Amino acid sequence: MGDLVGKTESGVSTQQAVSANGAEDAHSFQHRVVAAMSDAKALPGNTLVVSHAGVGRMITAIKLGIDPRDHHSIEPFANAQIVALD
Repeated sequence: MGDLVGKTESGVSTQQAVSANGAEDAHSFQHRVVAAMSDAKALPGNTLVVSHAGVGRMITAIKLGIDPRDHHSIEPFANAQIVALD
C-alpha cells in the first residue's frame, strides 16, 4: 500500500489506494494472486489458503470480471470466514 501503510482505510478511495506512492500496481497484484491460486490448485487434495482481505477482494474481482484497480471497492470477507473456491 506504499505511503498508505499504517493509515486507516476509512476515507481512502479505491483510486487513492491503488495509486498511492509506492503501492503495488493492481494488475501486478492480480497476477500474483492468480499465480498463487494456480500453485495452490496444483497441490494434491484440498488446500487451505489463509490471506488478508485484499487477496479475497482480488479473487472476487477476478471471479466477477471486475477491473483489478477496483478490487478495494468490494466488501471484504469477514474475519476467519471460510470460502470454498473451485
